[in-house]
Amino acid sequence: MTRYVAITGANRGIGLAFVDAHLSAGYTVFAGCRTPQQATGLQQRAADRPELIILPVDVTDKALIAHMVAQVTETSSHLDRLINNAGIFQTTSLEQITLANSQKAFAVNSIGPVLMFRAFLPLLQASPRPLVVNISSNRGSVSGQQDTKLWDYAASKAALNSYTRKMAFTLAAADGCALAIDPGWVQTRMGGDDAALTPEQSVAGMMHVLDEVDDTQNGSFLRWDGSSHPW
Repeated sequence: MTRYVAITGANRGIGLAFVDAHLSAGYTVFAGCRTPQQATGLQQRAADRPELIILPVDVTDKALIAHMVAQVTETSSHLDRLINNAGIFQTTSLEQITLANSQKAFAVNSIGPVLMFRAFLPLLQASPRPLVVNISSNRGSVSGQQDTKLWDYAASKAALNSYTRKMAFTLAAADGCALAIDPGWVQTRMGGDDAALTPEQSVAGMMHVLDEVDDTQNGSFLRWDGSSHPW
């Protein structure tokens, strides 16, 4: 049985590494990003990989999400994995908080994954073992907050963790799981060149977690290496 995965923010960094990892594992990959024509890495891979399908998506745009679901439905009657990787990094201080700034952070990092989950839920429920992965952050740990930095980013990732619990209970009836995962400090546009992990190292660890996850971990907040993360 062919396995299918949809990945957002798939054009670079962790998202692109997830694309490569799932292609290597034999999945048909629906790679979503806001500007496919500029996603050179994806375009190069898709040139000789028909199992890689690039789709335009903005996780805050209901019409584009519906279009992505429709395109996936044309190929498959089910979706095995949804990886909500798209996100934005805002270095908002207390003085910089505005309604507009905070709404943008929550729209992309928190509510966007919920909109993706809701839209893909029928396809996920049709999978024998659906799995939703929400890429969170160590900043999403409420108990771990011990500074005055990154107000909007941290709060939006904590909200994502809360939404992950709702997704977990929703999927339980379909023998599925939802996880929030901190990918670690990764060498991406967000993490910078001095980060401890390459995207490939982070994703290799997360793929092992996803392949081994069981019902007892449904709704968990984990690190990239599979260890539990404090809420």
